[in-house]
Amino acid sequence: MEENKFMNPFILFRRHHEKSIKYFHLIVKHLILKIKVESIYLMERDFNDKNLLSQYTSKEYENKFHPFINNNENDKTDICINIGGDGHILYSNYLYNFRFNPPPFLNFYIEKLGFLTIYPVEEYEKVINNLYKYNNYFENHSLVHCIIYEETIENMDHPKIIKDIYALNEIVIARGSSLKMIGVEIYLNNEFLTKVNSDGLIFSTSTGSSGYNISSGGPLMHFEVDGLILNAICPFSLSFRPIIFSKKYVIKVKTIKNSSEPIIINDMIETVKPIVLKENQFTEIKLSNKSVKFIIVKDICKDRMGLWKKKVKKYLGYEN
Repeated sequence: MEENKFMNPFILFRRHHEKSIKYFHLIVKHLILKIKVESIYLMERDFNDKNLLSQYTSKEYENKFHPFINNNENDKTDICINIGGDGHILYSNYLYNFRFNPPPFLNFYIEKLGFLTIYPVEEYEKVINNLYKYNNYFENHSLVHCIIYEETIENMDHPKIIKDIYALNEIVIARGSSLKMIGVEIYLNNEFLTKVNSDGLIFSTSTGSSGYNISSGGPLMHFEVDGLILNAICPFSLSFRPIIFSKKYVIKVKTIKNSSEPIIINDMIETVKPIVLKENQFTEIKLSNKSVKFIIVKDICKDRMGLWKKKVKKYLGYEN
């Protein structure tokens, strides 16, 4: 890797967590004083927090901090450092939806090892020092891409794009606040596949397969498998089973007439408002060529497969 990599990190941390704030400051000081990065980018709320940045008044910190602005075409961040849990990584991916090539993610956990986090935050110094020796590689995690279209009599041949969404874990089409099941038609590469009445549909990547998907009876996919899981939430028909598709398939979902209006949820992020899918709208979902790269520091994460197995045993209760 080139020597000028990772000079403009974006740091996302848990604002109201004492340990997260403590290590945020330690990481910032290490990056500026030891690594000599050019800039540190923060969420606007953190950049404007005078108490948070009150200790950075000396000359070596001058002009080092900048606000991260979502949807900024001139975004210069070249690494995203997450200090928190899996939810922070999902939110970081959401923030970078505007970039087709988001920067690689370096993921620290604070308290418990998640399926996406890799490094204990206490080892930040060793991880970062090895990172800047470039003794690392990227682990690609494909995103699921959801496009929402609107059909009218005038644009039947060329439906209007309403929304474009990328998710790291899953796209969920759910019944929302309605007590009624949603009824949908599913097409595979524009050929009719089936009708489903259920509480919702989950479109999960291998990265997200250990989350909502597995809770709904879906399969666990190894993180190196590039597949998209179609899974139903409480389907009316017991014959419906999860299906795994490769990258070449596009899954089209249309609501059945008189069905309740479903909502579309991106990675189950609480702060992101769900989108209501209207009767004259449909969605196309596929595994994207766009991916998020997780940084694997070789000297720290020496047995990547062993770490994954440890997580599976811990969280899914597999026997030793």
